[in-house]
Amino acid sequence: MSDIYIPEVFLTYGSKSALCSVVSNCYEAAAFIHDKIGKGLVERFILLCMDYDYHPINYSILSIGNSDKIVVDLGELFRISLLCGAKRILVAHNHLGSSLEPTESDIKTTKMIGSVSRMLDIELIDSMIVINDGDWISIRKYVMENGL
Repeated sequence: MSDIYIPEVFLTYGSKSALCSVVSNCYEAAAFIHDKIGKGLVERFILLCMDYDYHPINYSILSIGNSDKIVVDLGELFRISLLCGAKRILVAHNHLGSSLEPTESDIKTTKMIGSVSRMLDIELIDSMIVINDGDWISIRKYVMENGL
């Protein structure tokens, strides 16, 4: 009988990255988010997890796409959120061009994340889009302002 090798997954803490001691909105997260995913040749999606008092406890780049789309695994997003004990989350992705306009898919994904987070008693603080020059938009604010 031959040995069977299976992959092992380890959750480890790496080096610390500069971030506000409290993140309760997009303004407080914007510089950190831009530093992690704002510049690049492909789209990336990031999850920022906070405890009950809005203190950051984890971040994960959940997905790396291509030049025009990204696929987000909601199971993985919430698995990470639950494993680190998050009570609040903020998600973001980058657009490669200069457009901050959320796509229909951006809005749909944000609403799905919000729906699941409510069921799990995890607050979705917001969903952001960032672009190369450091500019960003709150999808939550965009949806409210446009009645979507």
